Amino acid sequence: LHRDYHRSIIEKELARYQSNQATQSSAKDYITTLDKIGQAIMFHIFFGAEYGTTFYNDLLETFHKLYDPQWHFYIEDHQLAALEEIKSILQTQLDPCHAPGHTAVKESILGRIHEADALDETMLVNLIFMVETGRFAIFGLLRWTSKYAVDHPEIYDRISTDPDVFSNEQDCIAQAFVQESLRLNQIERLLRDVKESFVFEGKLFPKGSIARICLWESHKSDDLFPDPFTFNPQRFIDRQFTLDEFAPFGVGSHRCPFGAFSIQVARLFLHCLSSNYRLEGIGNGPISRGVAHHEPAKEFSVLLHTK
Repeated sequence: LHRDYHRSIIEKELARYQSNQATQSSAKDYITTLDKIGQAIMFHIFFGAEYGTTFYNDLLETFHKLYDPQWHFYIEDHQLAALEEIKSILQTQLDPCHAPGHTAVKESILGRIHEADALDETMLVNLIFMVETGRFAIFGLLRWTSKYAVDHPEIYDRISTDPDVFSNEQDCIAQAFVQESLRLNQIERLLRDVKESFVFEGKLFPKGSIARICLWESHKSDDLFPDPFTFNPQRFIDRQFTLDEFAPFGVGSHRCPFGAFSIQVARLFLHCLSSNYRLEGIGNGPISRGVAHHEPAKEFSVLLHTK
């Protein structure tokens, strides 16, 4: 869905980055590019804001005001003004007198919920923060795939020539590349409130406690993933894993509803990247501890060389 449109966003932002890159391109420059890609796609899917329009630019400006580098899981006082501003922008777009027949808005998640008469204050705020957390997750994933593309150029080069890159998930090297990036890093844990006391493998989990499910650790099981710390996308082509074995987006009813979408965005990004550029890694050192999960080295960036 919207693949050609999203491809055009990715290609424009990568071309902009390449035209401005220095011989020692900074991590901040590359992160900003990936962030813009993730945010533009989320704006389009959720709100129908088309890349480069006044609506899009207004959202971009106000979401920057909403951003909190400490990544709290609740709304801080300093975010309230920006939140009200975003709500006003979105409500204006839903006004038929302001934007009659705006197809992209009507087809967006916001528009469909509005048409179903299900858009209230809580839903609107939830959509705003789904976009904010979603763009953070997407640019983080794009950064990881960039690092592994630098580390494994022989696999990266296969992506641009893969005939199944968009038609087949099971035998697609781009899909496997993204899945292996997720398995090795970024996803770390799930937290669950214990509603009733229970015993698991001889250990008591008392009612009222919090259970931490360590997904990063479970994805390093030797039984399921031989040589678990080696980057090997082929494992996802040779075998299909169940949710009990591989769950980068959570499990059960709380599983992230946009997990598959995130993989598709990363897959499209990799195909655009590999079709047009050779990569040169900059500052590619040991992984670092980020705000919400592990990240590539703080100074990691890439130089893009046209093929």
